[in-house]
Amino acid sequence: MRILKSFLFALQFLTVFPVPDTSYYDENDSRSSLYWYPWIGFIIGATLLIPAMFVVEISVNVAAALTVVFWAIVTGALHLDGLADFADGLVGGFRDREKTLAIMKDPRSGVMAIVAVVCVLLLKWASLTYIIEHQLWLALLFIPVISRTYAVILLATTSYARADGLGANLSEQISFALMVTSLGIIVIAVVLLLGTQGLVMLTIGAAGFVLFRTWMKRILGGITGDTIGAQIELLETILLITLLWI
Repeated sequence: MRILKSFLFALQFLTVFPVPDTSYYDENDSRSSLYWYPWIGFIIGATLLIPAMFVVEISVNVAAALTVVFWAIVTGALHLDGLADFADGLVGGFRDREKTLAIMKDPRSGVMAIVAVVCVLLLKWASLTYIIEHQLWLALLFIPVISRTYAVILLATTSYARADGLGANLSEQISFALMVTSLGIIVIAVVLLLGTQGLVMLTIGAAGFVLFRTWMKRILGGITGDTIGAQIELLETILLITLLWI
């Protein structure tokens, strides 16, 4: 029962798919949902294949655009919102930790938020035109998986910048053995199904994770929910661009 509840909690948090009422779930369910984040990525990736595979015969550009739209809709633009807040805070706060955190918490969006989101969506669309044209379906399926895998690692290995943040207690009391097992299965699946391409994607993802984590610890002393969302969006975009060369 705990397994099902944690899965539904993760599905409800990371997507817009309807699930049974999760309001009565406790903190243990919330923490256990972390194990499911990469697997929810499979569901998101599979959803992206719908417009990518079935509209491509009509127009590659339209298929790419619809895939970007599906991507935003299925995730409820959750990570795009994090990216927007992160961009505003990064520029507006400029090396002032408290000011940066305060700006990121502000629900209003500034110019930098809009610029960051537009740039990411444009890069995703442009990369997807190539990916769809060359029918790199497995790679597209795994990009949401890999990005959420590194999000889990970020949560599990990095302190939270705010004591009262949404994910402040999310990674506490997580079983290291279960975490390694869950992530290990993902890594094995990526390598077995994508081969060298998968290894390159995992390596690029690891490099991006290390750089982003180091950056966040330097300017914020840790992470927030917004920075996790920003990492997911940026890593997805980088992986999409990477596929143009591998």
